[in-house]
Amino acid sequence: MLWYQGGADSMAYENAIAYERLLTQFFRDVTEELNSPGFMILQAAIASAKEKFTSIVRAAQFNVKEPNLLTVDADRLPVEWDNLHLNTRGQIQLGNLLASTYLKTSTLVVK
Repeated sequence: MLWYQGGADSMAYENAIAYERLLTQFFRDVTEELNSPGFMILQAAIASAKEKFTSIVRAAQFNVKEPNLLTVDADRLPVEWDNLHLNTRGQIQLGNLLASTYLKTSTLVVK
């Protein structure tokens, strides 16, 4: 599973401080619902943006420690004018980063 979300949660303090707890529970729920303890999750930590609580959400993304969870960092990838969403070049770079991470660690996937 690919997870790349969190920008909207960095806009309000209440959402940002709840993010780690909710994300951890979400990953656990998905794995349990699929009855697949080896289910691989690739997470892209959000790019730095001008939202007030981005650093809290980014820290939460790196703090989540679940089996078969790998996190790559979208920070410093090129973004659009809104300083939040990746531009085309940034999306391609992130795709390459996710693919190379997956290929290096594909032994985590239960076959």
